[in-house]
Amino acid sequence: MTDVWTTGAVLVGFALMPITGWLRLDPLVAALVAANILWARYGLLRESIGGLMDKVADPGQLRR
Repeated sequence: MTDVWTTGAVLVGFALMPITGWLRLDPLVAALVAANILWARYGLLRESIGGLMDKVADPGQLRR
């Protein structure tokens, strides 16, 4: 899903840049895209480490 948001943000940035003429829009969009990628990486890393460290599942799921 990160790829979709990243591509969408870049396309919106490309579309708005000529319309608004705001030169600071490009670095702003780049920072948002980078933050989104880092957030997705954090989630994947946390999930992977949890699996490697034998993280116990939620007690509600264990009862089922």
